[in-house]
Amino acid sequence: MKTGFSKVLSVVLCLILMAATASVAFAADTALTGTGTEADPYVVSDAAGMKELAADPAKYDGKYIVLSNDVDMGGVALTPIGTADAPFAGHFNGCGFTVRNFKINLKANGGLFGYTNGAVISDVTINSATFTCARNEKVGGLVGCANNTQISGVKTMNATLSAGAKGGGIVGSANGCTITDCTNACTVSVSAGANSGGIVGEAVNCEISRCINTAAINGNRQKNCGGIAGSISGTISHCLNSGSVTTSILTQNGDEFSGTAGIAGSASGTVAFCGNAGNVKSLSDGSGIVNAVAGQLKINDCYNAGGLEFDEEFAGNSNPIAPSSAGNANCVYEGDLTAKDAYAGWDFTSVWFEPADYHGYAYPVLRDCNFHTLTVKETQATCTLPGGRQVTCLCGLDEHQETAAALGHNWVVSNVKEANCTYEGEKTYKCTRCQEEKPEKEILPVDPDKHVDADNDNICDLCEKTIKEEEVKKNFFQRVIDFFKRIFDWIKNLFTRNKDN
Repeated sequence: MKTGFSKVLSVVLCLILMAATASVAFAADTALTGTGTEADPYVVSDAAGMKELAADPAKYDGKYIVLSNDVDMGGVALTPIGTADAPFAGHFNGCGFTVRNFKINLKANGGLFGYTNGAVISDVTINSATFTCARNEKVGGLVGCANNTQISGVKTMNATLSAGAKGGGIVGSANGCTITDCTNACTVSVSAGANSGGIVGEAVNCEISRCINTAAINGNRQKNCGGIAGSISGTISHCLNSGSVTTSILTQNGDEFSGTAGIAGSASGTVAFCGNAGNVKSLSDGSGIVNAVAGQLKINDCYNAGGLEFDEEFAGNSNPIAPSSAGNANCVYEGDLTAKDAYAGWDFTSVWFEPADYHGYAYPVLRDCNFHTLTVKETQATCTLPGGRQVTCLCGLDEHQETAAALGHNWVVSNVKEANCTYEGEKTYKCTRCQEEKPEKEILPVDPDKHVDADNDNICDLCEKTIKEEEVKKNFFQRVIDFFKRIFDWIKNLFTRNKDN
């Protein structure tokens, strides 16, 4: 028998063991694998890992983090990774995987990453996300507010973004950043303040290159709306926009720009080797490449193939490329821009693809710019469909090439229902390849001699005739027919012999 002391000791030991087990289990559920070095990075494999990054972003300063697979966040309202007080400053490599199915709704700095400083983020896709921060600012599909951050290889798709101000498909507000090789297919709307862009809403001292926007950008009643950047000081190069750019702001006088354009609403610095094929629409003024010149600006080797719609009252502030105060060189906007001849002096050997040479896109595409984010799917020929190669893109491109003819069905009999004295029978057929049943059936005619006698009473269950009598009648008439046939044969033979004689 245990003493009172031993009982108490047993209880205490059990409690200690349970606590230790629980702490180990908790650590196993939440801790990321790896040590955070470049050679042994932290590995995020699920939604719990993403939430752990958001719970303590300062813990990952200078650390390396990778995704090991696609991560579905389960449709939850996600806390962004990094805040103004504790910005994310690590290295995050998505390794080509996707983070999908989440929502962002907060006052400022909204995105998968809320606030970054000195971070490096690369090769990740944002899919099926909703950013509903209509009264807030600095909202981006990837980062809300980015400082001194390097961003590359990021894609946003199947998403919508609503911000009060400074909204961008990739970054809401960027300062001292480089953004390269990014594609946005996320609709962006800004309602309460300025700066909305397909890649970045507001960019200060930034370099943006080899980036694509295919989505609609809406500035509503606000200034500075562009297919690539709402406003920028710095450089935009080798970028393309095919999404519409729309603002409903009405400027007060002819000297005030709405900042509505296919590439950048407002810009200073350099815009080079960029193309716009999106329609630009404003209640006041608008331009094909840049609308408002915020400082010294040089524009060269750009084209505008998009439509331009503005109020005639503001024609002086509207231009197919940019205002006259910008230095425009070798830019194209007139004539048939789907023809190579419209681009005299352009390098179609090493810089640009000719119109229609890049998967049928009607206008020039930069050779070092991954304009289309292509998905290729090979399909084998079936009985009814030819084999093919389907190429699709975030922008809506859908090309299908036939590689093999349809095989056709190989029908074989799969079932036979015999005819009888009352009902027709039928044969059904099935394809040996696809197991589809042939719609048409072969009908077997009624057989008057095929009776059904399940109870063996010599009476047909269907026509109610006596089966034996029917057989007797059949035998009698058959004998009569045979008799007359023999007589006919005898007469025929007799006639033949007489003729020979």
